[in-house]
Order: sequence, then structure tokens, then C-alpha cells
Amino acid sequence: MKIIEEGKRLISSGFKVFPLHGIKENGNCTCYLGAECKSAGKHPIEKDWQSKAITTSEELEAACKKHPYMNIGVITGEDLIVVDVDPRHGGMESYEENKCYFPETLTIITGGDGLHLYYKKPEGAGTISNKTNIFPGIDIRGDGGLVVAPGSKHKSGKYYRVKED
Repeated sequence: MKIIEEGKRLISSGFKVFPLHGIKENGNCTCYLGAECKSAGKHPIEKDWQSKAITTSEELEAACKKHPYMNIGVITGEDLIVVDVDPRHGGMESYEENKCYFPETLTIITGGDGLHLYYKKPEGAGTISNKTNIFPGIDIRGDGGLVVAPGSKHKSGKYYRVKED
């Protein structure tokens, strides 16, 4: 199961992960809104999700049994900042034009063909808030934020995956 394999890799690398609603076989979100959900497969299953990080393989496997279609999220902020490049809003063009501001790093290809660039939060940086449109189609996920993790299924049917090159 892709979600367990990727989740275990994230946990062993020190990332804080937690369950997100997933995408059913019919393409709808597993939440009560189903086809009407505007954040299909991208929002937490539980309240207080930041305090309920999964820290072991056993916890991940138990969560997957309880929520068979679940996706997983990664908590951002404490020591992780993620640059979110959204092609639907011109993000890929902005990224190419401003690539000099984004050093090479762990990169996730999203289910919507965008990018999540993972950066270690600089020591002593203080609070880095979530910010939208730092460039057109490029957002920052910082303190109090989340991103969908590799292995998760997008409503397009594609999976979030680590960029291998």
C-alpha cells in the first residue's frame, strides 16, 4: 500500500504526519461532503490534528485500517517550511522566473502536477506564517500549516510522489 510505504519513510525521516480524508474509488472525498468537498483529500480527519501526529509504523498501520482511503499530511512550521507551487494559478511560470530564490531541496510532485519544496526552517527564524501569493501561484506553508504527503491520492486520480531527479 503506497500510503503506508511513504508514511513510514516520512516518519523515519523525522516528519510529523497525520491522517487526512482521502479519495474514494468514485473520486469523491471521504468526508461527509463527498463530491461537494472543495478540499477533497486535503483536510484532516480529526480535530486537533497538530497534536495527534503519527510517530510509529504501528500507529500508521492502525490509522490505515481505521480509514482505508486515508491520505496523510505533513505538519509544517516547527522545523519545516514548504513552498507550494500551484500550476492552476500560474505557479509553474512564477517558479521558473524566480528559481534563483528556491535552492534545490526535497521536492514532491503533487497530484495536480504542482510542486511542494521542503525546506528546513532556519534556526532562530521565529514564526513563519502561512502566506499566499508570494509570487503568483506560489504559497508558503509555515507555522500551523500542512501539506499533503507523498503516497496520497489527489482527486485527479494521480498520486503525490517524490521527484526522483
